[in-house]
Amino acid sequence: MKNNANNLARIGIKLLMEGVFSDEISIREFNEVARKAISDAQREKAKKPRSPYYSEVIEVIKLTWEKYPCGAKTALLDALAAHYHGKVSRNALDNWISLSGLRPPKPEKYTRLELVFPQ
Repeated sequence: MKNNANNLARIGIKLLMEGVFSDEISIREFNEVARKAISDAQREKAKKPRSPYYSEVIEVIKLTWEKYPCGAKTALLDALAAHYHGKVSRNALDNWISLSGLRPPKPEKYTRLELVFPQ
């Protein structure tokens, strides 16, 4: 009997506290949801490249490989690194080339290439 009385007392106190502090609980829940939404948005932003040159470089990669489909990735990387020296690191360029999915199929023989810029 004593356990039942204790359980009933706990339930009663819990209901009373929820009634008295319902606004505080709502604010806390709202803050938790808002914090999670902000965190998710920031996580998505962090996944994307931050460089202001990213879209320009991707366009140059696309146009260059359209014109020179037999061009080597290394040659493209060297040309981009020379053109964007001091602006974009070689590692970033290499990652962008790899992640872009723009690389054409491997040709039988590679040819020279020159960067093609948007008109």
